This record gives sequence, C-alpha cells and structure tokens, in this order.
Amino acid sequence: MRGKKRRRKVNDLARHDLNQTPYMEYGFMATVPTIQISSDLSSLFADGNAEMAQGDLRYQDELPPAPPYIPTNEELDEDALVAVSADAEATGSEPEDAAEPAHPAFRTEPDSYGVLREYVCGRPTLTPDSMHSLSDVSDSPYLALDPSSSRQSPFSLLGSSFQTFGTAAVKTAQDFFAPFKNASIFRLMAWFYSSSNTKSIGELNSLVKDVILAPDFDREHFMGFNAANEHARMDKFKESPDDLFTPFSFDDTWIKGTVEIPLPCDGVRHGSEEDAPCFKVDVHYRKPLDVIKSALVEPDAEKFHMSPFKAYWRPTPDTEERIYSEVYTADAWNDEHEKVSNANQNGSSSHLETLLIGLMIWSDSTSLAQFGTADLWPIYLYIGNQSKYSRAKPSSFSAHHIAYMPKLGENIQEFYLNTFGKPATSAMLTHLRRELAHAVWMLLLDDDFMHAYIHGFLFKLIDGILRLLFPRFLTYAADYPEKVLMACLKYLSRCPCPRCLILKSKIPRLGSKSDNRDRKKLLRVDDTLRRNAIETARKLMFVQGINVTSVKIERILGPKSLVPTRNAFSERLFEHGFNFYQMFTPDLLHEFELGVWKAVFIHLIRILYAYGNDTIQALNYRYRQIPTFGRDTIRKFSNNASAMKKLAARDYEDLLQCAIPVFEGLLPSRHDRIIGKLLFELATWHGLAKLRLHTDTTICDLENSTTRLGDLLRLFQNEVCSEYDTYDLPSEEAARGRRKTAAAAKKATATSKNPVQPAASKAAETAKAPRRKRLFGLVTYKVHALGGYAKAIRLFGTTDNYTSQTGELEHRRGKRFYRRVHKGKHVLGIALQVRRERLIHRLLERNRKREEELTGERLQASDERLPPTSPKRHHHISIDNRQKVHLSTWLDRHVDDPAVVDFIPRLKNHLLSRLLNRDYDGDELPFSEADRRSVILENDTIYRHKVLRVNYTTYDLRRDQDSLNPRTHADIMILSPENEEKNKDPHPYWYGRILGIFHVNVRHRGPLSSSREPQRMEFLFVRWFGRDFTPRPGWKTKRLLRVGFVPGNEATAFGFLDPAQVVRAVHLIPAFAWGKVTKFLARSVIARSATDPIEDWQLFYVAIFSDRDLMMRFRGGGVGHNSTRQATDFFKKDRDNLDVVRGDGEEGQEDEEDNDSKNNKDEDEDEEENDKEDQEEEEKDDEEEADGNQEDYGYVQEYDPDEIPEEEEELEEDEVHLGAEEDGGGVDPDVEELGYADL
Repeated sequence: MRGKKRRRKVNDLARHDLNQTPYMEYGFMATVPTIQISSDLSSLFADGNAEMAQGDLRYQDELPPAPPYIPTNEELDEDALVAVSADAEATGSEPEDAAEPAHPAFRTEPDSYGVLREYVCGRPTLTPDSMHSLSDVSDSPYLALDPSSSRQSPFSLLGSSFQTFGTAAVKTAQDFFAPFKNASIFRLMAWFYSSSNTKSIGELNSLVKDVILAPDFDREHFMGFNAANEHARMDKFKESPDDLFTPFSFDDTWIKGTVEIPLPCDGVRHGSEEDAPCFKVDVHYRKPLDVIKSALVEPDAEKFHMSPFKAYWRPTPDTEERIYSEVYTADAWNDEHEKVSNANQNGSSSHLETLLIGLMIWSDSTSLAQFGTADLWPIYLYIGNQSKYSRAKPSSFSAHHIAYMPKLGENIQEFYLNTFGKPATSAMLTHLRRELAHAVWMLLLDDDFMHAYIHGFLFKLIDGILRLLFPRFLTYAADYPEKVLMACLKYLSRCPCPRCLILKSKIPRLGSKSDNRDRKKLLRVDDTLRRNAIETARKLMFVQGINVTSVKIERILGPKSLVPTRNAFSERLFEHGFNFYQMFTPDLLHEFELGVWKAVFIHLIRILYAYGNDTIQALNYRYRQIPTFGRDTIRKFSNNASAMKKLAARDYEDLLQCAIPVFEGLLPSRHDRIIGKLLFELATWHGLAKLRLHTDTTICDLENSTTRLGDLLRLFQNEVCSEYDTYDLPSEEAARGRRKTAAAAKKATATSKNPVQPAASKAAETAKAPRRKRLFGLVTYKVHALGGYAKAIRLFGTTDNYTSQTGELEHRRGKRFYRRVHKGKHVLGIALQVRRERLIHRLLERNRKREEELTGERLQASDERLPPTSPKRHHHISIDNRQKVHLSTWLDRHVDDPAVVDFIPRLKNHLLSRLLNRDYDGDELPFSEADRRSVILENDTIYRHKVLRVNYTTYDLRRDQDSLNPRTHADIMILSPENEEKNKDPHPYWYGRILGIFHVNVRHRGPLSSSREPQRMEFLFVRWFGRDFTPRPGWKTKRLLRVGFVPGNEATAFGFLDPAQVVRAVHLIPAFAWGKVTKFLARSVIARSATDPIEDWQLFYVAIFSDRDLMMRFRGGGVGHNSTRQATDFFKKDRDNLDVVRGDGEEGQEDEEDNDSKNNKDEDEDEEENDKEDQEEEEKDDEEEADGNQEDYGYVQEYDPDEIPEEEEELEEDEVHLGAEEDGGGVDPDVEELGYADL
C-alpha cells in the first residue's frame, strides 16, 4: 500500500516559457474525497500509519440564517430586571436611577453566522422579520418557494388562487372583483395585462386554463362587454383609504400640469427675470406625497424596513466588522434618521415614533421604437425601505412613475423667433432644456411635499399604529449626461464631476494619494456662494441681455463648471440642510462596463490590429471556445468579439470576466504580462465594486484595488499603448462616416442657405479620408468616477441599490405599452397603461391575501412536471428510473475505453465505504473481493440522470442553485483537507468534471450490514483535475490558478463522488496559449466529447471572476461562506502588499513622478479636442447598449413562467451510454435564453 502511494508522489516541475510542456500536480488526487477528505498520501502516510487524517475541513451545507431575533418589550424588561438584581446583589446596594439616553441603542444577539444588528435609535417597533421565510432569500428559479414570497408572480396564481371565487370570498365581500362587474371579466383583464404584447403558446394555454375553464367563468358575464368601458372603469376606480387592501387608497392619479420657462435673449433687456416672456410646456405627473402614501398601503409594504440599523459581523469572537448591504443599513440613512429623531424630541409630536421614508430616484430618456423618433423620459420613484432584492425586480412593481419629462417641442424655435425676432442658438436651447427639467422638479416638489419633508406626515402603518413619517431623498441614479443636467453643470467641462471639483486634467491620477486627498478636500457643496453666483449670472442674462455663453458669465460660473440654472433641489431643500450633490451615486453600468472597461477592450483590439499576425482571428476563436457558465452568468460568445456588434453591458461584463485566458500570449511577452495584470485588476475591481454585501475589509480592498488599477492604467498607457500605432477600428470608421453623413443631411434639411453636398458624395469623401489615429486616454469622467465607489458604498450601501440597471429594466414597461397606445398621445397612453397594470397587480395581491385569511391555507401555484428543489436540500437528482444502464452490456461496449477500467470494483469500493460510514479516501481502502461481494447492485443496473441541482448559500447570505450536467456544465469544486502541516503548498479545493450522474439500488449483505433492504445511493462519475504549480497563481501575483486533467494512466484519473460533497459549480476556461494534447488520455468517448474524443485542452484556468460568489470563495471573507470559512481563510494569506499595508483603509500611494504627470498632461492637451467628441459618441452608444440591460448582480431572473424550460428526464431511443448526449436530447436549462444573468 505504501509503495503504491510512493509511486504517486508529486514532482514539481517549473516552467519558464510557453514552449515547455506543463507538468500537472496530480499526486494528491490519489485520495479523492467525499465526507472525509484526505490530502496528499505521500505526506499523510509518511509515518507509516494507515489511518486517515481527521481533517477539520468537512463540507456541510448550511442554510442562510433567519434575521437576528428581536426580543419583545416584556422580554427586555425581564432581562433588565435580572441584570439590575444581579448588580445589586453583587454590590450590596440599592440600584440608583440613572439618566437614560433619549434613544438608547439596541443590539441583537449574533446569529449562527455571527451577524448582528444595532438599532441606533432603540429597539424597532415594526420590522418585517416575523414574516421572513427561506423563500425570501432564494434566488434560483428552480428553488421551491413559499407562495407568499415576493418572487411569486401574482399573475401565476390565476389558475389556483381564485378557484374558489364565488364561494367564501364573495360571501365576505360583494366587491371582490371591483372595479369589474364579475369574476369572468376580472380574469380576462388580468390575463390581458399578465405579460407581453405578443402572446405565446403558453399564454394561450393560460387563457384557456385560467380564464375559460375556471369554475366561476360564465359566458353570460360578457353580455355587453366593451374593453374601452372596462379601461375607463379602471381609470376612475378609487376606494376609501380606510381599507388597507384597497388597490388605490389615495388619489395618486396622473395630472396634466404646465410649467413655464423664462426666455432670455442676447441683447434683450428686461426690468427683471419676472418680466421676461415665458414658454409653456405641458407635463404629465403624479404628486410624490400621494404616491408615497399609496405605496405604504400596497401589499409589499408589510415587508418595508421602517427602522434603519447597522449590521455587524463577527467572524471570530474577538473581531467585529461593519456590514454594508441595504440602503437602510448604510450611513446616510442612519445618520439622517438619528438627526430627525433628535430634532423631534421636543416638538408637539414628540410622543409619536419618528421614521423615514427613503426616496430613491431614477430617470433616463429611452427610445420607444426601433424606427422613428418616439421616446419617453420617465422619472421613477422607488421606496428605499423595501429590500433591494425585491425592489430591483420589475415584477415587484416597486417602480412608481411620478412624471414623464417633456421635451421643448418643435415649436420652441417658432415661439422664440416670434418673440425676439431671431432663432435660439444651440447654446440657448441647451440652457432651456436645463430650465425645463428643473421646472418639472419644482412642480413635483410642491407645497404638500415640502410640508411633509419639514414637519412629517401622520400615517398608520400596517400594524395600525400612528407614526410621524419624513420623506428624505437618498440617491439619484442616472447616466452622466443626466447627472450633469440635474447637478446644473457643464458637460465634460473643467470640473466634470457632479460630486467634487477635481480638474479634468488631474483625472489620470486615479488612486494616487493626491487624488484621494483632493476627493475629500474638494467636495461640491450647495452653499450660499454657489447660489449667489447663479443669481448674478441670471441677472446678467435677463436684465443686461448678456449671452448665455458670454465671457462675463463664464468668469463667474466657469471655475466650478456651473451653469445659470436654478437647481430645483437647492431651491426647495437648501435651507433644510440638504446638499443635492451628495445624492448623485456612481453608475457601474455606464461608468465601468460601458465606460472604462469598454475603452480598454476597444484599445486592446486596436493594438491587435496594429500588431497583426492573425491575433484578431485568434481572439475571436478563443472567445467562441469559452464554455457557458450558470444560468446565463456567462453566455455563449457566438459572434466575433472583436466586432462588438450589438453588445450590451452584460456582454462587455462577460468579455472582461473571461478575458485573461483569451489575451494570453497574443502579444510579445513584455506587453503580455502588463496586459495580464491589468485585466486581472480590472476584473478584481469590477468584482469588488459589484459585491451585494460588503464588509469594512472588502471596502478597503476596493480602495486598494482602485489604487492598483490607476497605476496599471498609467503603466498600460505609457509602456504598451505608446509602442503601437493604433487607428480607428473598421466598425468605428464606418460609424463615424454614418454620423457625419447623418449630420450633413440634418444640416441640409435645417437650412436652405449654403446647402451641403449630397449624402452620397459626403459619404464618399469620408471613405477616402485617411484613418484617424486613436490614442488611449485617461482624461474621462468615467475614469475619475472609479475613485468614488468606496465612499458611496459606505453612504448608501452596495452598488446594486442604485445601479442604473434598475431604471433600464423598468424602461421595458414603457416600451411594451407603447405598442398599445395612440402614437400621437403616447405619453398619456403609457401613463394610463402603467396605472392599469398596477391596479391588476394590487387586486391579485389583495385577493390572494383575503383568500388566505378566509381559508387559513397558503395558495399554491400550479404543479410542474419536475418539481422545484426545496432550498433546504443540498442537492436534487430526479427519482426517475427510465434511463437504465445495464453494466455488463455497457462495459462490454466500451471495453477499450480507458475511463471504465476497473469500473465495477472501484464503484463497489466507493459504495461500500459509504455504507460502512468510513472516512472516504478516494475508493482505495483495502477492501477484499469478498468485501465487495457483499455489495449487490440490483439487476446489475445503474440509472443515469441528466441534471444535478446543487443548492448553496452565497457570500451575501442568499440561497442559490447550480444546475450541473455532463454535457455543458460539468465542472465542480469540492473541499480539500490540505493544510500547511500535511502539504507544503496546500489549496482549499479540488476540481473535477462530471462524466455521469447516477443512482443505484444497493443491497448490503454480511455481518457489517445495517439493513438488508435495498438502498438508493446517488453518485457522480468524475474525471479529476490536478493543479499546475508554475507560475504561482494568486492575488499577489495577479495570475489565475491553472489546472489540467490527471493523466489517464494514473489510477486516480477517474473516480466516484458523493454529490453531497459538491460545494458548487466552477467555471474552467481553456488555457488557449497551451493548445490541445492527446497524451493525457487515449481515445475515449466517455471522458471526452463525442465530437472530439481524441484531444484535451492541456490546461484550464479557474475563472474565479465569473460571478461574485466564486470570487469570494477564492478570496475569503464571505459572510455567507460559513461552512467553508476555514478553507477560504487560506486565501487571506495571499494578498497584494497594498492590501496588507492599507488594511485600515488609509490613503493611496504617492503620486507618479513629475515627468510622468507632465507627459500625461501634454498628451491630454493634444487629445482634449477629440476626447469630448469621443465621449459624446460613447454616450450615444451607451444609451443603445444600456437600454434594456441588466447588470449581473445575481438577482433572480425575471422569467416568464411559460418560458422556463423543464428539467426532465428524457428517455433516449438508443441504448444509454456515458458519452456526449445526442443533439436534441438536452434537458439542461442552462443552454436556454432565459433573460439576464444570475450571480
């Protein structure tokens, strides 16, 4: 036995160039694990002891914890009495009355994960924690959910929830279907608003099942039916606010209002601004205060968090870290809540509990049609008290449309010309657009809202207790053009940032010590000086007739890049201490994925074009070879990546997460290493910035990563980009030509004077023009924005709270309804359609709750063919027995396949170890043939399955699921017990590829048998990977871990695994630079794809950045990784020096040398003119790419229930084998287009 182990001893071999053959570490795979995992046997048995090491790293799946328990007042009083009595007994004196603080902080006890809460203003009186269920933290569409969960679409309950309509419900409430006349009409209208405009086969089935075949359906109900009348009934519907189940308890209907914009003109003087002529614009809006009150009585309001708190994590009994996740756990909300509570202590309402309503704003213009100019500019209001995990989903109806921003209209020039005798200049039109936007906000911030903002408003919440509520603006999410519009700044000017006054020329210092210092020192503040400057400039414009672009106005406003527009938020809220600059949050979608990373990727493509040598073709080939991962986490790269055709933000994200193996070796080594480090740091920064749960440590890591990223971007610019002459890509050149042609045509139509050349000749000129040279520049706002994320996370929570993704997804609603409305009045039409859909949603929710109260049962959705997996289970394999594999026949067929050598003896060793509850050592315990004969495989048959679902708890304490199958998603990771004592170079995980998912019915005979009855045992047939030690991977070296298949001639190349030991799926990307080989394994249709049974990729990279949960499993510090914490803490030892030095979050490194700064400045001045044009073009591209986009934060997909593919066990016509599955036989949902990416 010991000799056998010695023959598997690991011999490390360093490799120094790409031409050498990689040597794989596979010795430790001599002991393949399940319950008790052993390490490298050459070290484990060095002392001659054959007993398996009892490691501490046993994988045990743990469920997310319930919210920390909040004791009742009675329990608190009892605890206080016990504490006082104990203190008195200890001191022998009577307790003295102590002055208690006005709002004593209240701390919960830590839960099983070490998470606790601190309510700064005392114990909360109303929390949604009592309604918490595991469904609330389950993110996979195939996890079985509590029907009351917000994940359950009310429309999906039509066929089950309301089967009893006309019985108990109608006896209780005659108006159960109000505003509709009867159940039949209600069902029909609910079906009509259920989902899409283009009805699918599934929706047709729903019409029959949920409407026509419903027991309360009556064709007589439709006598005299008219859809227009039903819509009018819905539009007029309103009930008493006394009923908390009322869909619309407050008058929050749409209002048509008018705003007036004063018009200045160059050379025209007025006595005052009030004397200037005004241009009137109509606007459709809803009163925000009424919308807030209506939201507070919606069904989802019962899960609002009304009391903010600070969350903490104790990874060990001696350490404690702050947790940042929801907006109501961050500093801005907690500080404002404490401020308002303290201010209300001595007021007339001091006896009432004071709470905040957090207001989060999204706004962005969106195109409604693929052809034409129809667009919509909605303003969305979200209630921050709602958890981000439900708030971000369109199906939750969390978005409240409060206004549709109007445009100036085509008649503005006519009005201006008639008034002043000359048309408005482009600069004047820009000024008037700003004026219009802030006039609309002045209309929204009306007297009712301001009274509530200052004095609060009384309101009975879900528990019937009267409280004093104060609305407070927290965040305003928008892209850069809209940020500067709402911040009243010039676009891409001297100080481009809406949050600070850093000069544009200083932007390349990102992450440096001076940059961090200036961000704190030069914060924008809404003060009297700023307001006075605006008033002075406006006086010059209206009273003296000075042009809006004059030098005089520029001298006043230019130093801070201000514009002569009064900010609505400043006008209304300045005197109440509100600094509107603070509410503009970072935007990861536009600033990084469609910003910095997109710019880096495009320039890398330019470099490859300049370098030649077929590197572009190689890059496109490599991206196409990357396997998918998860449910749309990493999608298939079907098109050429270099062409970047119709890519959305999620596509650029995927390009980054998979970029390191793709770019490896395409350029000379001196540049290849710099690019590799840059790509690694870009992925690190992106992963940290998108975490849905941060701690103090991870925020410091993000700050450190920003410093490193700034250094690497400058290094990339100076050392790599300067070596190549880069020009416009073919797609950029074509796009530029199209833009010039369109601009020329527009100019030709706008004026009859000096007509331009025809479009065709203009395009020809463009085609003949020399290509434009393109340099890589860092002077962009998007680069500067990267330095503000850490601060924003501390203030407002993680970036998924305020990503522009949320607004982009809500745009879909307007686009969908545009097809149903009158095209000439589409704004009002969309507003009415949105309200009608919300009415249906509230009616369905109201009726569901009433039915539950009447029957005392939870309503169940319709059954699926393959039931979802309970989130409490670790894994799920179908119980189906159809796909039989008769072992003798199957092994005879594959007798020459190296994958099945000693298949039955090894399988019996594996099963016997589990039956005897032995520590699993890789199926190599010295069982005799007699021992193996005690294991009977019923009918000499095993049963094959196509899908294994593995549930796991994510780093942010959510429950998610991986769907694994041998065909497309087969790579897994399990815990390894390696440690420094047993292995000189330990690693927390082992990696394998699933070749088959099986169960077998086993009978165990003999004296050691615990049962003579047949037992179902599930197992995986696995091909194992070994680690490549050189070059050393890790966060410090900025290299991904490489693995490769264990050579097939080793006994440990294949093995069996208990599914309970799978931690989760892992994404392995081929190391393309190392090519394919045949030496590891002879021809095998079982271990390889049927399309390529001869070759394997020599090496694979472990793609740790493919999702955030994977990244945290390879970085350590994940709050939810409780059961693997000992393993993942291993990675904390592997940190960049900056992470170690700056663990306390101190400021960054020293600045670059003066000469480097000077070089950057000179280059920036040369490019400045082109930069603005380029960024304007990027903004146009971003609007197209971001529209309808969703960033991959890991939220559960918004699936149409009819489009979710069923994971079912299909019976193959041919005899079952273990090779690749036949085309068309797939049951894996991962290959379907299901929408947006899971985490």
